[in-house]
Amino acid sequence: MRLPNGYGGIRKLSGRRRKPYQVVVTVGWDMVDGKAKQIQKTIGCYPTKADALNALAEYNVEPVDVDKTKITFNEIWEKFLVTQKEKSKSKQQSLMNVYKKSERLHDKALSQISSAELQRVVDSVGSHSYKAQILVAFRGLYDYALRYGYVKHNTAMLLKNTSKTPKPKVHVFTKEEYLNMPSFYDIMFYTGMRVGELLNVKHEDIDFERGLIFVKGTKTDAAERYIPIHTKIHDLVYSLKPGEKLWKYHNCYSTLYAEFTSLAPGHKPHDTRKTFATACYLSGIDDVITKRIMGHAVTDITHSAYIKNDDAELLRTAIERIDLVTCL
Repeated sequence: MRLPNGYGGIRKLSGRRRKPYQVVVTVGWDMVDGKAKQIQKTIGCYPTKADALNALAEYNVEPVDVDKTKITFNEIWEKFLVTQKEKSKSKQQSLMNVYKKSERLHDKALSQISSAELQRVVDSVGSHSYKAQILVAFRGLYDYALRYGYVKHNTAMLLKNTSKTPKPKVHVFTKEEYLNMPSFYDIMFYTGMRVGELLNVKHEDIDFERGLIFVKGTKTDAAERYIPIHTKIHDLVYSLKPGEKLWKYHNCYSTLYAEFTSLAPGHKPHDTRKTFATACYLSGIDDVITKRIMGHAVTDITHSAYIKNDDAELLRTAIERIDLVTCL
């Protein structure tokens, strides 16, 4: 069957090849010795003539830039990363981890990577949350590639998180466990700060006049906030000298975690944050105020407009309702 003029063509390459059928299209003309000569580019090579005809038909329905389809995973990843520069440090680290796990794909043309190959990268990690990170990164990457014409379809949308969703573990301190902790841990129990946030708070981040601790955003936009200073931790905070950090541990993954293993078996430092959230609820603190203090996003438009995260009097009044000894 003769193909229409300008439609493209199929050649069978010589020798024993796994994909002998080459699909070519005309992308322009050039003058050679006074004669017009076609400028052709290869769309791809295919195992059967039927596959080649399908590829050519697909191209004619939705033409793509042939050069763009040759871009490798590694090359498109570098372009994609430029769009992620404003993301948080944790997001940047997550993307770096995903890139390392995708090493087997780095030199392959993105348009030639199958969903099965992408799924194998997802399945190569055991953690449900880690799989989720890879899925988000791949979908973002392919969404970028689709938007700028490097692929025709977002192949990553076919991927699945094959691990079971873990049940959330809520390890709230009991009254007895809380009383067994040294008093300087009250900084964690009465602020609800994440460990990473706590380790970064310096003297200059504290508004001693208004009784607020300023926390710089480390996870989301809402993470940048003010935390009221509870009277239980006044001495710990107000004794801080210029240049000093609020928390003295330099390596939370060794010293801090080891001490929790000793003082509170079964608990991790993050459990103090869960305990704080529970104490807020049991003390009758408005959910929106609790979210403001903990750095969670407030989706209610009315509350987000009128309950400010630096309203010192409102925050201090709320926080003083908490007494861990009585509410746990």
